[in-house]
Amino acid sequence: WLGKLQRLNLSRNRLEHSSAGELPEAPWQCLTSVDLSSAGLLRVPPPLLACLVLRRLLLGGNRLPEVPAALAALPELEELDLGGNKLRALPLAFGRTPSLVKLTLGD
Repeated sequence: WLGKLQRLNLSRNRLEHSSAGELPEAPWQCLTSVDLSSAGLLRVPPPLLACLVLRRLLLGGNRLPEVPAALAALPELEELDLGGNKLRALPLAFGRTPSLVKLTLGD
């Protein structure tokens, strides 16, 4: 049943001490919406980079010092929240994100 999961909300969970970067491959491939806001993340979980149908990704309120350029290559990504992180810059690839219509930055 996890293979059909489309939306995942793990916001406000304390994932900084978990193996969030080592999440299993399934069910991430079919997700269209992922909320990992205020989860204490120090990096973007690599399985997210394989979510080719992901449209909404909320990573606000974490402790991310950077985001991988591969995130900008997600073909369906329309909304990305990176506000409230420790980002100093975004990879240039975000200027060429094909479907992105809403990008949240800042405190």
